[in-house]
Amino acid sequence: MQDFIAVVYAIMFFLIVPAIILYVLSSIGLYRLAANKGIASPFLAWLPYGRDYLLGEIIGEKVVFFSPVVPYAQWILLFAPVAISILSFAQPIGAICTAVFALYAYCAHYRLFKLYRPNSAMLYLVLSIILPFLLPIFVFVIRNDVAEEYLPEDSASKGQNTAPKSNGQNNAAADQTVSANDTAPSMKTHSYQDVANDLNIGKTNTVANTTATTEPDISMPSHNTPNPDIANMKEPDVSLKPDDPFAGVKAKKTTDPFADDYKNVPHAPNADDAAKGENK
Repeated sequence: MQDFIAVVYAIMFFLIVPAIILYVLSSIGLYRLAANKGIASPFLAWLPYGRDYLLGEIIGEKVVFFSPVVPYAQWILLFAPVAISILSFAQPIGAICTAVFALYAYCAHYRLFKLYRPNSAMLYLVLSIILPFLLPIFVFVIRNDVAEEYLPEDSASKGQNTAPKSNGQNNAAADQTVSANDTAPSMKTHSYQDVANDLNIGKTNTVANTTATTEPDISMPSHNTPNPDIANMKEPDVSLKPDDPFAGVKAKKTTDPFADDYKNVPHAPNADDAAKGENK
């Protein structure tokens, strides 16, 4: 009997302790996701039914159930388990509702993974179905990620990836652009006319709403025509005038003012003295 009780306790230990750990990991993940998104009551992640309601808030209150988008996800995730527990006494309706809700819950978690890990969403979902204990672990893993909306209507409202427009919408936008261009005043630029008016050259003639600008009349002298100023120019008079004080001055040989003193200095005769004697 004691051995049986020991086995029961061992089984309970290996079942309850991992379940508690997975519950804590899932609660931490939901709490962080709700807090990062700014949801008012992130503490609901620790309550048994409040965590389901919080999951609906995190995924944007909608679930892509195969093709249609089902709204009010937070209320469905909150009250569906209670309704299923009541309908469990009415078989086979209870079993069908249980299966439908299980698919809905997996779609809700797929949207959660799609928002925070779009490239790994399908892998996380498949592994969560095969190994259910991985589901709370994946919720804990994505706790600090940033959501990226992928539904077209939500992306357009938030200024993210907008849905492609149809041909009718594109044609309507093109018609609006054309009508706006027709009503706007036409502004035609005349670059030459504007520059001519700014510089006050040329003549602008306006005849019958037609503006024509004539080129300025600028006459350039020919290279073959003599310049009258140059032709009448006379050569300058460079002859010396009588009253020029330097006209009759001729250069004379300079004399040495110390020649006499040099003669009185006794010195030995040299070649210079001999040459001076001959010149005398």
